[in-house]
Amino acid sequence: MSNPDGSRTEAEKDRKRERRKEWITHGITLLVAIIAVGSTWLVARATTTADKEKEARASRSEVYADYLKAAATYRDRGYDAWRAVDARAKDPKIPYNAIRPTLANFEIARRAYRDQANRVAVYGSPKAWAAQKTITSSMLSTLAPVQVADKVGGPDFKLFNAGYKEFIMVFCEDAQAMNVPDCRPARGEDVGATR
Repeated sequence: MSNPDGSRTEAEKDRKRERRKEWITHGITLLVAIIAVGSTWLVARATTTADKEKEARASRSEVYADYLKAAATYRDRGYDAWRAVDARAKDPKIPYNAIRPTLANFEIARRAYRDQANRVAVYGSPKAWAAQKTITSSMLSTLAPVQVADKVGGPDFKLFNAGYKEFIMVFCEDAQAMNVPDCRPARGEDVGATR
């Protein structure tokens, strides 16, 4: 109740102070709740992002390793096929059936390589795709029949090695956690055959 002169009584002033304290307490509680929910959301999002990055690295690691294995096999079977076709071109007496197993192995390797290159296209980075193109350009065609004129001397092993090393560097960047790999093979060790 107010005093006769219209001023508030001490009891009214105390009630008003108590209501103000309650509002401040509720406001602080609401602010803390908002901060807690926001923090939880940010942590969950960061964890989800980290998990997705970890899954992507693991997936790329598998794809890239499979690709490199298929590339090496395709390079070797391509060289074998080129040599067989070249030998038959120089000596027509060699029956086709004599080189058929070599060509069949080449076809198997070619399909496996093409499949792995397609996986790099889907799961790999643009850098991985570019490195893959270097490797592909070093070998016999992945789509046309093998001919002696495809490559003089068969697959280009120097270009293959350069592309292989480039791909390993991309592998190190894309598939591994930061600062983990030392990537020594990509920095200079010879990785290809020197037939």
